Order: sequence, then structure tokens, then C-alpha cells
Amino acid sequence: MWGTIFRLSPAGVLTVLYTFTGQADGASPIAPLVIDGQGNLYGTTSEGGNFGGGCTRPYGCGTVFKLTP
Repeated sequence: MWGTIFRLSPAGVLTVLYTFTGQADGASPIAPLVIDGQGNLYGTTSEGGNFGGGCTRPYGCGTVFKLTP
């Protein structure tokens, strides 16, 4: 497993929103999420994403992702 985005309700119900594949979508999410005025959430991963174009890391150079409400 390469990381998961989940929601935890006030009642304690856990809902999986997205599971990273470790490929183009990224892997190993890091740092807190940032929210914009429309309620979109943005985050980063430390791996996955671009496996070429100058990236020399064996598991990719990471991604920026957006989660809409």
C-alpha cells in the first residue's frame, strides 16, 4: 500500500476516499493538506509520479494532488 486518503466523521466512521497506487498518482503522502476557498484539498507525495524526465529516484519524484469536495 502506498498511502490512503480517508475521512473520519465526528461519530468516528472511517471512509476511505482514495488509495494511492505508487504509479503516476503518487505514493507516500507527506505534510498536512491545504484547503482553498472552494473546499478543495491539496497535498503532496514524496514518491511516485514522474519516472523519467530527469527524475533519478528509484520510486519517482513525487506528485501534487487535489481532492475535491
